[in-house]
Amino acid sequence: MIREIKFRVWDTSLNRMLYNGGLTVSNNEITDLLGVPMQFTGLKDKNGKEIYEGDIIKHDDPNWGYGGKYDKENDGYLYSQITFEDGCFVIFRSIELYNINSECEVIGNIYENSDLLKA
Repeated sequence: MIREIKFRVWDTSLNRMLYNGGLTVSNNEITDLLGVPMQFTGLKDKNGKEIYEGDIIKHDDPNWGYGGKYDKENDGYLYSQITFEDGCFVIFRSIELYNINSECEVIGNIYENSDLLKA
């Protein structure tokens, strides 16, 4: 199975997310970078939305909650951030992303919705 390699970029000067723009890839090197690149994980959430590094997902699995935020007002859902560490996508250093199930939902990202992770 071949995974599509895609990026989005948080443009630090405009404070907005750029899809299909903001960086140039040549000979497997990123050039002309306008901000912070985030790679597509190759996975989608329960609504079919692509999951990128830096996304915040909503889920109900307590095993994924390490470092995340518990939302008492939203039926006990947990909010966790997708990161890339030691060569794989993970949920807060605890669960490798391939273990994710189709019940998670992307609800934002760390640049536009950082308040979702605050206790």
